[in-house]
Amino acid sequence: MKHVIIAALLATSIPAAHAVTISLSELPTEIQSCYYNSCFVNMESSVDFMGMSAHRYFNFNTTASSVFDGWLIRYNLTAPSRNTSYYDPSWYGEPTGPVTTVTPYSGNVWLQASDSYDLVNSHHEFKIFTNTAIPTPSDPNHMSGLTPTTALALTTADLQNGGGFVHAAGEYDYTVDGSLSRSMFTCIECGWTTDFNLVFLDYSTGTLNFNPYDQRSLLFSQSDYWVNFSNQDLFHVQAVPLPAALPLLGMGLALFTASGFRRRKKN
Repeated sequence: MKHVIIAALLATSIPAAHAVTISLSELPTEIQSCYYNSCFVNMESSVDFMGMSAHRYFNFNTTASSVFDGWLIRYNLTAPSRNTSYYDPSWYGEPTGPVTTVTPYSGNVWLQASDSYDLVNSHHEFKIFTNTAIPTPSDPNHMSGLTPTTALALTTADLQNGGGFVHAAGEYDYTVDGSLSRSMFTCIECGWTTDFNLVFLDYSTGTLNFNPYDQRSLLFSQSDYWVNFSNQDLFHVQAVPLPAALPLLGMGLALFTASGFRRRKKN
């Protein structure tokens, strides 16, 4: 019985791989616009599992005379990906009260990532493309600068640990926690937070290794708030995992119950 259980656990823990081929129209708008000029994407994935497909990507920037040779990684969005916005018109003296709107996201998002990063450097750049999410993320009250392309940079420690965050808030004295770097602005009586996780990606040695056993769900999130409104975007790329002990506890209880049933039957 024990050997059967172990075999079943191993079988369910190995993700099934399948070939993924994309079309030009599935790429982020920014990549589509450069495709016939300065960039190239391998439409057939080199790595794919768990709703993620990784495509080789080359871009020669004629303005900066630089070459990017790395990956475009597509993540399929899962629940609880969503936008949550809150607005209170009464702050302006209007008679209506606060309104909260929740909009689920589907579709996918893309990540631009390098093959490797020099760990001697202090910052390591990534790009998140969100205009392939459905609906396209948009909010008139957004202060956090969510655009179709969001540039992010991790410190070496965060890169090796698999992600980072930044939180800024304040009134007259602005405070910042976390070491994730992105283009933002400061303001009075407001704040914002960005979280970024390298889901399925392992840069512990500086060189990319794909990790299909990564249990994290959240790829990217950001939120901002002011005195009478707030806005949050969540992009999850696999189901939020149960605590590790729960499946084992369930299996243990099932075996215990079955064992007790057999004993009662013998008696």
